[in-house]
Amino acid sequence: GVMVTYRSDVAGSDKILFGTTDVNGSVAKSMKLGTYYYEVVAEHYQTSEGMIVLDQRNGHYIEEVVLQSNFAEVALNASEGVKIYINGEYVGEHNWIGRLYPDTYQIECRKENHRSVYKTFKFYKGESYNITLPQPEPIVGTLRLFSNPLGAKIIIDGKEYGKTPKIIDDLLIGNHYVSLTMPKYKAVQRVVKI
Repeated sequence: GVMVTYRSDVAGSDKILFGTTDVNGSVAKSMKLGTYYYEVVAEHYQTSEGMIVLDQRNGHYIEEVVLQSNFAEVALNASEGVKIYINGEYVGEHNWIGRLYPDTYQIECRKENHRSVYKTFKFYKGESYNITLPQPEPIVGTLRLFSNPLGAKIIIDGKEYGKTPKIIDDLLIGNHYVSLTMPKYKAVQRVVKI
């Protein structure tokens, strides 16, 4: 909730808790006639101050206060499997929605066996941002396959790559399940690290 305090117009009077808002953003209280100074305080918002004069017996006085945000609403979207870091701190995978104070931030996109991508953004208070982040660059290596006899069907991670002999130069680094098959011959399976 939002905290509301008040003080009377008497010099040197202390702040008194008026109350904390309910789920509807309202707070009510019976008070003596007079002049009051109020302060509305909420995390991530600018403090709002004002003055009200209660001068009608049994009257109802409504003060509507609209708080100004101290933050930017930010939505970061990345491709599947990409981990998102803001100023070096992990915030989520694939997407993140949250509030950031006005400032410049370094956003990093990480993915296993890929080169991280860094991008700097400046966010302003009260603004909303919906950002599509760049894809980390795959780190690839080369696999040369030969068989005896030649002409064995190549299957890597469940995908066909033709027949031996073959040079495959766009495999993501890391472990791959390689299978060579040929009619009338026993299949060969290996885990190959690129």
